[in-house]
Amino acid sequence: MTNYKLQITYPILWAGVWLVGALIRLYNLGAAPLSPVEVNEALAALTGTAGAASSGLLVGANRLLFWLLGASDALARLLPALAGSLLPLTAWLFSRHLGRRGALAAAGLFAISPSLVFFSRTASGTILSATAALALLGALLRAQESGDRRWLLAAGGALGMGFASGDGFFSLTLVMALATLITRSAGIWRGLGGRRPLALALAVMLLGSTTFFFFPAGLGVTADGLAQWLAGFELRWAVVFRPFSILLIYEMLALLFGLLGLVWAFWRGNNTVKTLACWTLLGLGLGLLRPSQPDAPLLTLIPLALLAGAFLSSVLTNMQKPPVGATAAALTVLGAHIFISLGQYARHAASNPERAGASLLVGGISTILVAGVVALIWTYSQRLARQSLMVALVVIFSIYSWGKAWELGHTHQADPRELWVEEATAPGARILVETLKITSERSTRSPYTLPLTVQSDDPILRWYLRDFADVTWVDALQPAVISEAVVTPVEEQNPLLGDSYLGMDLALRVEEPAGTDVPSLGQVLRWLLLRDAPVPVASERIVVWIRQDVALVQ
Repeated sequence: MTNYKLQITYPILWAGVWLVGALIRLYNLGAAPLSPVEVNEALAALTGTAGAASSGLLVGANRLLFWLLGASDALARLLPALAGSLLPLTAWLFSRHLGRRGALAAAGLFAISPSLVFFSRTASGTILSATAALALLGALLRAQESGDRRWLLAAGGALGMGFASGDGFFSLTLVMALATLITRSAGIWRGLGGRRPLALALAVMLLGSTTFFFFPAGLGVTADGLAQWLAGFELRWAVVFRPFSILLIYEMLALLFGLLGLVWAFWRGNNTVKTLACWTLLGLGLGLLRPSQPDAPLLTLIPLALLAGAFLSSVLTNMQKPPVGATAAALTVLGAHIFISLGQYARHAASNPERAGASLLVGGISTILVAGVVALIWTYSQRLARQSLMVALVVIFSIYSWGKAWELGHTHQADPRELWVEEATAPGARILVETLKITSERSTRSPYTLPLTVQSDDPILRWYLRDFADVTWVDALQPAVISEAVVTPVEEQNPLLGDSYLGMDLALRVEEPAGTDVPSLGQVLRWLLLRDAPVPVASERIVVWIRQDVALVQ
């Protein structure tokens, strides 16, 4: 009966994990405007040229989607969102090495990881590379343990897809290969040397890069991948600790249990778990050499999540559910009270020091109570105390990770105060489009036929004005401009247009306010717990000028 229940339960749990990951990734994909980096990928797909694209697979697939369904922000992000939704399922490939519960726990961490959610909702090849790399390693392990050569074909397909996905795949495969070499597991790669896996890898790379030759320029993007990867190496002390900061702020769940799993791996783990531990350390080192690249934190995050799953599976084996559940619930309540006290401290640290000190004192008392409860239970049963504490920490930090994933993937996806967001497109880009559509409806009775002159070659403007049929792009305005609408940089004050035009100032790009590079502890806590920080500032502004005779038409 027990085995029958497990056969029914595990597929349901896996489906639940996949559903949670898919919902947070696919819901409202077009909520935030495309960032400047995303715009480069989208424009390459729209125009059919390589441009500044970095992923042949993404650009080719988007070109096909745009041709079939029309270009949009949501469609530009669809492929990464789908790949990110599949990434948690790759943990199943490691079930024999992590344990079934460990693989499921790792999948859960992947599903609610804020960083993975962010890249799943970003039009870039980063999450495509991560999914392909995990599928590659998992398929190779399956081929070794089962002897089924079909897994080698799957690994060949993942290899080809990875090379087509972007330069981040080079970093992931490098640290994976070195880790297997250190733990004397490099033999798993031999199967890829066969004729059929290599031929499949080449075919998948070729067809994936060009989307079955629908986008031939994508092959050039893939060919530039190695050069782009090499160009990403740098050693700048100003950003060298960026990967650590990202893991500490966004990935507390994976970081805490992953580090515990790292120690446990060298102590009691099997060879594959030791390989993941080596991967973590090597990824940390390589990330220091590529701190500004998006793959830098992921080099450590992915193996940490797998190690966390293996560790939790080991610690929570033979769990006495009723006593552990009751004790963990009490510890969770106390832990939540500690978070609330920290939030109150952050809220009042600058304005009311006395109240902030009181909140900190209350939080300290709750911390002492947690330590006392754990110590008391420890004298009765070490396993009960250990498992109760682990379950409470999993619940608390899972809630924290879910909140951060929702913020980073939805409410703050275009907020440059987030470490993952260096520069964002302001809502002004969409306001510009709506303003011009309304004006066009009034003037021409059609939303996209308004004659428009744009004094700029900004990729953001080219993307968001893509549907307008009569656009003239110029480097400088001429006195003879007669377009019904004109878009100029904000520096051009009423440029050559006289009093016959009405102007509206809009922000096009936003960035983090200056002077916030080294925030205080109170500022960090206010941002982490209350999302309170100086508002982003406009780094680029434009003015949309509407001719008065058109603007006044009702």
